[in-house]
Amino acid sequence: MKTKPINDMYLVAALLAYGAELESIDKDNPKRQMFHFRDEPIQVWKLLNDNMVTKMEFVDLEQVALLFRTKRLMFPPNYHNYIKDVKSMIHAREC
Repeated sequence: MKTKPINDMYLVAALLAYGAELESIDKDNPKRQMFHFRDEPIQVWKLLNDNMVTKMEFVDLEQVALLFRTKRLMFPPNYHNYIKDVKSMIHAREC
């Protein structure tokens, strides 16, 4: 299975909130951890130019990242919980 590496914790939180599947976390560089997601389509909500919202189905992770960077990605209500989860993953020590 192909994976997509992402190191922006806020984009990681958005992907998790939308149900993208996290495969692994690469903690080799403690200052720049890499989250690897299964590169499969997910459904997201997109903000249109007229401030209307539409559901986009089967968007690949690169398209989600573009929507995130251009501030067109609507965040699910549970987004803030995933930010906390990502921070916990970053700071967790592996035993």
